[in-house]
Amino acid sequence: MKLQIKTPCRLHATLIDMNGSIGRIDGSIGFTLSNPSWKIDFETKESPPLKLDIPKDVEGKYIDELVSDILHRLGPGPDKARISIRVREIIPRHVGLGSKTQLALALGDGISRLLKLEKTPLPKEILASTVNRGGTSGIGVTSYFHGGVIIDGGHEYGAGKEKESFLPSSASNAKPAPVLSRDDLPGEWRAVIGIPMLDSGAHDAKEVEIFKHRCPVPISEVQQLAHVILMKMLPAIKQQRFKEICECINFFQDTGFKKIEVGLRGRAYRQMLQDWREAGAPCAGMSSFGPAIYSLAESEAQAIELRKSIDSIMRPYGGMSHISKLQNAGASIIYLT
Repeated sequence: MKLQIKTPCRLHATLIDMNGSIGRIDGSIGFTLSNPSWKIDFETKESPPLKLDIPKDVEGKYIDELVSDILHRLGPGPDKARISIRVREIIPRHVGLGSKTQLALALGDGISRLLKLEKTPLPKEILASTVNRGGTSGIGVTSYFHGGVIIDGGHEYGAGKEKESFLPSSASNAKPAPVLSRDDLPGEWRAVIGIPMLDSGAHDAKEVEIFKHRCPVPISEVQQLAHVILMKMLPAIKQQRFKEICECINFFQDTGFKKIEVGLRGRAYRQMLQDWREAGAPCAGMSSFGPAIYSLAESEAQAIELRKSIDSIMRPYGGMSHISKLQNAGASIIYLT
């Protein structure tokens, strides 16, 4: 058997409630994008052990370790696995595009299909639990399965509840959050993404420390955020009102946990967001912990013009930019034999 999985990536617009005073935390908004993506080939082979082919420019052993962990969780382990895995395309790591979640889900999905496990293809909750993703934001998991623009409802919070402390997905065993809203956006809309050459986004122990020391955020900011999301962002998504969606994205940068995330980047980064807007970007937001910055465009032509301005702004920092479609579907899974 041979199959290929091509994942989307995601923009994480904001976490909603990092206060917890009413018994829930987290909640998030995000957009699914078509590129960059993980493209991975999976194939059964005649005999063990596992064969893993990874591009030479991938730093570190994180893919090897993740594959090994998944194989141990699903049964055979690397030494007994009659499986070949070839990674063809990657999502850059720790830049704010949800690379690890998409990689983990694709690997777990592909391996489970080759092994023909019971209930294969694995349902969302089982697959997410197998690869330990979705414990704070449900955006990445839902993007993998369904795509679109997504709002999730977070987790129960308190003693004996789903979550007893503020933790990122990588350190939480909570199930993926319930999806409150999942919608398509117009096919002609685009996202313009810039990734300046700055420190990678917070992850692992550093990310845990940020959640530990920066939460809870003031309830007044959570209330403001919830009001804007319920009465402006959600209706704008449903009615595909571009201007209002962009206004909400700009608002997020100065409110709640997103304000903390942007603040950790420093004054120059916040100025870069402002420079994008002054250069004509309808909105400018930081995805997750960054350094990725994004804006939306109503057409390919607008996106191309916007990218030219963005490249000029980013030149002192180095880095790269690209244009992506907004993807209204999940990962592509093709059986080749």
